[in-house]
Amino acid sequence: MRTIYADLSCRAPDRQCILLPAQRLVELHVGAGDRVRVANRGMEVEADIELRDGQVVAVPRWSTLTYTD
Repeated sequence: MRTIYADLSCRAPDRQCILLPAQRLVELHVGAGDRVRVANRGMEVEADIELRDGQVVAVPRWSTLTYTD
């Protein structure tokens, strides 16, 4: 599972999804249907990558949230 470092508070308009840096998605060859870890500031959460409203977003599985500090 790949890890993408992103601001977990940067949300899509529906407030349910995390916006991801597009360049990093391309570098890691990540797209819709993949599962990744989204990490930042001592936290990590697993997320499914989906295409919503023309944007690739991470849909977090909050039950997997862990603190890495």
